[in-house]
Amino acid sequence: MTPVFSKLRRFTLSPPFLIIFLFFLPFSIVLTPACSDAAEIRIDAQTVTAGQPVRVPIVVDGADDLAGVKIVLHYDPGQLAYRGTARAEAAGHMMHVVNDKQPGTLIIVMAGATGIQAENLALLTLTFEVRADLATGAEVALRVTESQLMSAQLKDIAHTVAVKPLVVDRVAKK
Repeated sequence: MTPVFSKLRRFTLSPPFLIIFLFFLPFSIVLTPACSDAAEIRIDAQTVTAGQPVRVPIVVDGADDLAGVKIVLHYDPGQLAYRGTARAEAAGHMMHVVNDKQPGTLIIVMAGATGIQAENLALLTLTFEVRADLATGAEVALRVTESQLMSAQLKDIAHTVAVKPLVVDRVAKK
């Protein structure tokens, strides 16, 4: 039995086609969108006062058609006490649930029937009470151990996670 492709064929470009190809190649590189994880879940660094409440925004950036979110956030309950969550106005149509049954862990889930454009959007703001016995300069670490962003078409949105610590800059006066 002989193979269907018994001879190797050499592919060559004719000079006029090659010139046209090389002329338009730089334009196609510039106009082609980058294939990277453009979306990001972010908690920015901020300074806090021991013994006072602190609001911690969870920012979602670069997510088109965002309709679902799941975040598992860990914190030290010896440094922070969870007090509540507020949803951004842009996500007002999305339902949200925060499971705070286990101190030190928050499981945050949001879902909506339609997606939103999340460009540098503080989707949720968590409120914590900073423990009064923390010293100036102490770092309060927050860790996102699991995250998922979902589009309205129920497709995962590729993303990265960036979390910076909270730093105690002063102690509340009694």
